[in-house]
Amino acid sequence: MLNFLYNEDSKLETEIYKVKNHLFFMSLKIAEENINFETYSEVLSAEAKEKIKKNEPCIFITPNRGWRANKNWLYPKETADFVKYVNQETQQNATYLSDPEEILSLNNIDSYLPIITLGIDFILKVGIESVVDIVIEYLKNKYPRIFSNSKNQIHFKIQIEKRDKKSMLKLEYDGPANDIKNTFTGEKISEIIDRL
Repeated sequence: MLNFLYNEDSKLETEIYKVKNHLFFMSLKIAEENINFETYSEVLSAEAKEKIKKNEPCIFITPNRGWRANKNWLYPKETADFVKYVNQETQQNATYLSDPEEILSLNNIDSYLPIITLGIDFILKVGIESVVDIVIEYLKNKYPRIFSNSKNQIHFKIQIEKRDKKSMLKLEYDGPANDIKNTFTGEKISEIIDRL
């Protein structure tokens, strides 16, 4: 059984899967946020500042503030492995937006990937599909059992700088790893690009 729900107020799309008497949720939330690279000015690393200034195509790995009521800037435990994977196994470059001072460790079977922040120039040159494919390949390589098991949930965010460079479009995915590709369809990616 598959139901599709759409909430116009939150722009939240949710599909509910019922498999073997268990409920699994998949959601992709798309929302505009009044943030930009300047929002992170207090924590920007020298390397990130230079890459932003030069408009270098880069996958910026972004800390999260206020995660689980913590007021510090935090990276999830998965961050270092993800950065290493991107830099060693792909054609792209991943850079910490700020120096990784604190790592949040989550003791559950769900996987929290770091926040990925992309400049508009990166999206126009490389495309959203490439980043989604990197996430999928990372999960397949590191967690083949999680990737093939719809019971385990994956949580990740992609923030994309809008053309005016004053705000960002935030994409939040929560759901099974093996459903990421089905969620980021060509039609969905076109809709995202149109909103930038």
